[in-house]
Amino acid sequence: MTQQNRHGFTLLELVIIVIIIGVISAITLPLLSNALQQQRVRNAAAAVENMYVKARAIAMQRSSKTRIMGLQSGSLTILSLNPVTGAWESVGQAEDVASRFNVSITSTPFDYIGINHRGLGYYAEDTVTVWSGADTIELKISRYGRITR
Repeated sequence: MTQQNRHGFTLLELVIIVIIIGVISAITLPLLSNALQQQRVRNAAAAVENMYVKARAIAMQRSSKTRIMGLQSGSLTILSLNPVTGAWESVGQAEDVASRFNVSITSTPFDYIGINHRGLGYYAEDTVTVWSGADTIELKISRYGRITR
């Protein structure tokens, strides 16, 4: 009786490999999902910070009052007061940060951040909160333009 050389894996070996892959997936997928959610919140907060820096630069460049509007809705728009007509004009395009990063945004004390012609805020401090699920970033914007997390 001769023995044949068999090539391949047995059914038991394949089942063990599938079980190991399943256990590794069950451990890593929730961690990956949480990391992606945290990254979305961080990216949205960075987008709000960039919009504020842009609005502040516009206020000083045009020597006019400027506002970032739409913080509650998440669709941010920069408005600048035209000194000749006295009308608020949109500067650039609106950026829908909430939909883009799948987050929620709130602002206190108002739904906008106001900046005067010297780049100073209207109020002592504006607070913008960006969150998704349990992940939250609170941006505090001082009257002098300093942003802290």
